[in-house]
Amino acid sequence: MKHKIPRVAARFPAFWLILTVYLLEFGVPGPGQCHLILRQLCMWVPAVLGMMLMRLSGSDNMAVGAQMTFSAALLGVLLQRFSVPVWAACAVVLVVAVALGILYTVLSSRLQIPLFYLSLCVHLLLDGLNGFFYRMTRQTSNYAYAGADRTRWLGVPLWCWIALAALALGTAYLNRTTYGRSLFLLPWYHDVRWQEIGESRRIKTGTRLKLDLILGAANVLSCVLVGLSGILLAVRGGTTAFYSSMNYTCRILTAASIGGWMNATRCSLPVGALLGSMSLVLILMLEVHLRISSSYVEYCLRAVLNLLIAAWGSVQKKKRLQPKNRIT
Repeated sequence: MKHKIPRVAARFPAFWLILTVYLLEFGVPGPGQCHLILRQLCMWVPAVLGMMLMRLSGSDNMAVGAQMTFSAALLGVLLQRFSVPVWAACAVVLVVAVALGILYTVLSSRLQIPLFYLSLCVHLLLDGLNGFFYRMTRQTSNYAYAGADRTRWLGVPLWCWIALAALALGTAYLNRTTYGRSLFLLPWYHDVRWQEIGESRRIKTGTRLKLDLILGAANVLSCVLVGLSGILLAVRGGTTAFYSSMNYTCRILTAASIGGWMNATRCSLPVGALLGSMSLVLILMLEVHLRISSSYVEYCLRAVLNLLIAAWGSVQKKKRLQPKNRIT
């Protein structure tokens, strides 16, 4: 056990660097600062986990930011325009997320449309609907669900429970289900270790799982997690403001890169989603503190950071694919 902790910690060098810079700039955060960090962290964790999960299916979901903002706008329309109860509105948002995951699977598997191209088209569609919903509400806040941000259960905020449930769901899916474990045996997953190959032989081959079902389950779960982040985005401020979806996509992509999605394993992927989301929150706070939060500077810095992390991930992958580690 004592040897596993350093190996897990070594997977996320960018996180430790960002954490060090934050501590040098702000010092040890107080209770109020910790609450602010935790509040933002819980909003990003499901979306980052969802994007990393879809990455295992062989492509990147470039519509993750659009779906997140669309879910927030849809929730606001249902509550403000149609006076739907909060629980029913949240259920509708999640049902739409499930339908979107099924749509991804059907169009990419049956019509052979590349998922990357498909997600770009979905991004444009959801971004347009997001603006349309915002014009329908014409309001900046709705007290029907603004108070949900202060709801507690067993003394813990509700949004914290939702983030923990998302992490538990993703971890259980990857480690306890045949569909989740099968994701790491797909041809495009090149970081397969000996123990995972041994586990793959114990997976019931008689079930004859179709590739469409494996990818479909991953896509649906990924979209549901992103929908949860959209709900938390709306509930956090009780607002239906028009969000910049591409900016949210870039932020989630940065968090997933820091979380090591290029070399993720079944155990490190949920941890990477958590640490990547934490890094994103710290980066946003540093940008505000250093007054570099303008969009063009933010995009340039994130582009450089993602390229550096991608280069480091490629080097690590090459090391694991050396002849002594290669599976023949």
